[in-house]
This record gives sequence, structure tokens and C-alpha cells, in this order.
Amino acid sequence: KKDILILPIILFFGFSINGLYGMGHFLSFGIATIVAIECMINRKTNFFIITIITLIFFWHGIVKYSIWQGLDKFEKKDYSSSISHLERAVTMYPKSIGRFHLILGQMYLERGELIKAKTHAVKANGINPEHKGPIKLIEAINNSENIF
Repeated sequence: KKDILILPIILFFGFSINGLYGMGHFLSFGIATIVAIECMINRKTNFFIITIITLIFFWHGIVKYSIWQGLDKFEKKDYSSSISHLERAVTMYPKSIGRFHLILGQMYLERGELIKAKTHAVKANGINPEHKGPIKLIEAINNSENIF
């Protein structure tokens, strides 16, 4: 009876960590398979451990969903929705990614929120100082400040 539950659990666990931390498909679904089998088949695994493992994968699922929705809404120019999703992603995701801060900075600049735009642009520049995007964004923000 438990065998039928393993596949949906593997899919949920695998999709929730796939692509995060630079993980590819095989590693993500390999980890998901090991964890699902350990939780479902091994009788020694207690309820507390299974609950913690499930919460960790659920948390990563929220991060993935936030990234996915944030980027999708950004492309559609729905900045208010995109900002809320990407802010959640940069807050919850322990790995700093300059691209998300750069996008947030661009959206805040377009909305006229220069302090928040500069904060994210500086963070993006600190994460990847070799990238020219944050430097251009900081210059655009400084030019906008001079206008006001």
C-alpha cells in the first residue's frame, strides 16, 4: 500500500529542489528517491524526522514557486506581484543570487522607489562585482536622484 505513495512523494520532493543550489535533475530526483524510500519504507524513521524532512522540502517548494512566479510576472511587467514574489525568494533562499537583486532594483527604479532600488543594486553589485548590469543600474539610479 505504501508503494503507491512513493511516486508522488518523489515527484514532489524532486521538483521542489530541482534547479536550486545548482542541482540538476538527476541529483534532485536521486535525493528525492532516497529520502522518500527512507521515510516510507524504513520502519525506524520516526514521525518527527519525517515531518522535518517534509517541511524542508515544502520550504524549498515555496522558494521555487516564488522564483518562478516572480520571473514570470517580471516578464509580463506586473511589477507589484513580481516584487512580492522575488522579495520572498531573496528572503527565504539562503544562496544570494545577484540576478534577483538586479531585477528587483530595476522594478523599484521603474516604480520610483529609489532607496529600495539602490539597496538591491548595491547587493547585486556586491554578489557579482564583475557584472556590468548592477553598475549601470546604480548609475541610472544616481541620475534619477539628480533629477529629483
